Amino acid sequence: MKKFLYALIVAIGTAALLPFNIFAGSREIKILIDGAELNIPAEYGHPYYDEYERVQIPMRYIAEVCGYEVEWDAESQTADIITDKGIISVETGSKEMKTPSGTVYMDTAACVNSDGRIYIPLRYVMEAAGLEVTWKAERDCDIISISGSSALPFDKPMTPKEVSKKASPSVFYIEVKQGGNVTGSGSGFFISPDGTAVTNYHVIENTTDAVITTTDGEQYPVESVLFYDISNDIAVLKISDKAVSGTVRKEFPYLETADSDKVENGDKIYAIGSPKGLQNSITDGIISNNQRVSDNGHLYLQISAPISSGSSGGALLNEHAQVIGITTASVKDGQNLNLAVPINLVTNGLKNVNEIPYREVYETEFRRFIEGYTAELGERLWEEDTSGSLAVNYIDSGDTFIGSFERYDEIDFYEFFTPIPVYATVSGGALFDATGNKSEDDKIKASFIFTINKEVNEPYLTGEMVSDDNGNMVRIASKKYLEPGKYYIAVLQSVNDKNAWKDKNYFLYMTLEAAE
Repeated sequence: MKKFLYALIVAIGTAALLPFNIFAGSREIKILIDGAELNIPAEYGHPYYDEYERVQIPMRYIAEVCGYEVEWDAESQTADIITDKGIISVETGSKEMKTPSGTVYMDTAACVNSDGRIYIPLRYVMEAAGLEVTWKAERDCDIISISGSSALPFDKPMTPKEVSKKASPSVFYIEVKQGGNVTGSGSGFFISPDGTAVTNYHVIENTTDAVITTTDGEQYPVESVLFYDISNDIAVLKISDKAVSGTVRKEFPYLETADSDKVENGDKIYAIGSPKGLQNSITDGIISNNQRVSDNGHLYLQISAPISSGSSGGALLNEHAQVIGITTASVKDGQNLNLAVPINLVTNGLKNVNEIPYREVYETEFRRFIEGYTAELGERLWEEDTSGSLAVNYIDSGDTFIGSFERYDEIDFYEFFTPIPVYATVSGGALFDATGNKSEDDKIKASFIFTINKEVNEPYLTGEMVSDDNGNMVRIASKKYLEPGKYYIAVLQSVNDKNAWKDKNYFLYMTLEAAE
């Protein structure tokens, strides 16, 4: 249903105008819709007067505010603005504009400005869409009033179909890697046409590379991280404009953010993400609680919209397809007890951008981890995964594992990855009661072997048998230098007696320290 737009008032001032501005002094810039102020965020551009004294305005923002879709052809530098009157086509640099009524010849042209965004002549395009445009000079600003028939997204709630259609192109699937190997996936979304995007920190944690896949199937590398907050589980990314295929993208579709502090219990919401890798799945629900505080003291939006593994980093939207949160987690063993990080934490964090290369985040946090407190032997205790013959355990600095051999020829593998050069110390041996005392005879102790391998079956370093402080025989590889990469610790036994290790356990303990 169309709704009458009584007034779309654009107040163009000179304070933030681009170099073509012909007016002097500081003038306020405002956009009013039915008397309500609508500010164009700085990252989307600013209206300005061009050399012909025509008002140019960011194309995508004003078109979407008016409820119109925009299709951009980078090759021809042409934008199609799909209005309720038909398609309006403008080409950058051209003074001809194709409209449903025919070709209009303008005294100015759409352009790509110094900020890299597409700008269009406001009056020509709005009048071509059937809207009435009037201009009035005030003391501190120039008022351009636009009125007519339009269906603005904030005039009425959007249907689920409309929300999906508007938001989906801005939401992507992200695949993360560690040393070239895919280790996980999640979701993310653009909040700016320049490739600024949002996901959860835990999606990119402990990874060296990431690639996103947009709804058109193109893949783009993640170049850098603009801001991250581990405690609030936020990561703001910068996506390369050059696809893996070589295609260069002028701008990305993006989502507008809303004020998450104004969200109320019972509000209708939508979640879009890639649960289980099913790209751009949409679910709906309500805000169950807008002030849910977790056990660790962090504030979340509790939502009823279903989300699953892989939804992390997805967009939580209001009824106008505006982002109000990042879908983050589910309460285990609960039904539709799901959590989202309020988007205001992102907008506030972007005030302190410190861009760093993507890989450097992992390096920084890894170094901080291994240079911090190191758990002593047996303090951070894990049991070997015995779910299958090919099971691989993942071991971190400070971890102690308890394992056993079900067969005399069994080899257990423990994998770790280091993004920086390190000195590794690994110790292991026969075990063991809860106090760490070892009671096997020396023959059994000496039969315990481990190697540090670059590949599963390529031994790189091995440990030596020594006597520990309690006089027990253990095998130790002390402060072995390792380049960045993935390694496997292979644990096995070497005794003729096939029953020597039956019903006996071993321990394996590793610590890492930075080599730089």
